[in-house]
Amino acid sequence: ADLFGYDIDEMLDMNLYDIVHRDEIEQMKEEIDALFNNDKQFIRLEKRLIKKDKSIIWVDLSISKVMNAEENDLLIGVIVDDTERHIAQDKLEKSERRLKLALESANEGLWDWNIIDKEIYLSPRFYTMLGYEPERNILKVEHLATMLHPEEERIQRKFANHVKSKSTGILEVELRLRARSTLWHWVLSKGKIVEWGEDGKARRMIGTAVDITDLKLTEEALRY
Repeated sequence: ADLFGYDIDEMLDMNLYDIVHRDEIEQMKEEIDALFNNDKQFIRLEKRLIKKDKSIIWVDLSISKVMNAEENDLLIGVIVDDTERHIAQDKLEKSERRLKLALESANEGLWDWNIIDKEIYLSPRFYTMLGYEPERNILKVEHLATMLHPEEERIQRKFANHVKSKSTGILEVELRLRARSTLWHWVLSKGKIVEWGEDGKARRMIGTAVDITDLKLTEEALRY
């Protein structure tokens, strides 16, 4: 009752749908019906509920069906306030959208590395920068490694060491990647770990990539 701002007597005169957000009611009813029809014995949902002051909170809602001594079906639920996580997630998604727009304007590629699943997202610009057509947005890290120049094994070690060191700084590297033309393109990549697990290990790293081949060729020409 405290979570929603009502006192106990007020809550006893209400049913669950009185506090469910109107956009969530239909699905909620379907899930509850599935419990009573024995299609499910347990449900867990993320829902928006309405407090007495009309503010909205996100909750993690778990409901189980049990039978009382008179063999009547009863529902028992546990509600956990999950609002802060949803607010943080919403801010992160908005920030990522702004970053994506900024990178597209700056003509830079974006990569997003899921360290745990060993998968990496590459933005369309990352592909076109190397002359490829944008294909799969997400691929295994091993596949990206096949695009590395044979002499760039050090790059993989740098990334591995950066993750193991639990660094909060930016990792900046120059590397060569094979373009569609089969030529090697120099790329400047900058990345930062942005998500950590409860065990303290890095879970996610995002970064940018820009083609610096012309700059490298100019530098080489000036040396001779």
